[in-house]
Amino acid sequence: MTKIQVSVDINATIEKVWQIVSDLDNEPTFWKGTKEIKNFSKEANKVHREITIAFRDQKCEQEVTLYPQKKIEALFKKGIIKGKKIINLHKNECHKIRGSVGH
Repeated sequence: MTKIQVSVDINATIEKVWQIVSDLDNEPTFWKGTKEIKNFSKEANKVHREITIAFRDQKCEQEVTLYPQKKIEALFKKGIIKGKKIINLHKNECHKIRGSVGH
């Protein structure tokens, strides 16, 4: 299985970063690989949805779980991508936010 891990330091509060990354409906504006979102259901901290990815307009079904101001886990249930995408937020020693994404 392939694992991709990326991290970035952001000079902002966790609250501000969370406000942006947890707005799942706007994901195509900041996640280059996602072209379109279609939500099927939302319950508490879980969203069942279909995304259209940039690669050949392929559709993938996801179950996304939000852990407020900590992480977002997107489990790919159907489609061309298998596995999960995890976005973690952590404060680092310079009081910046470290965001990491792993597949």
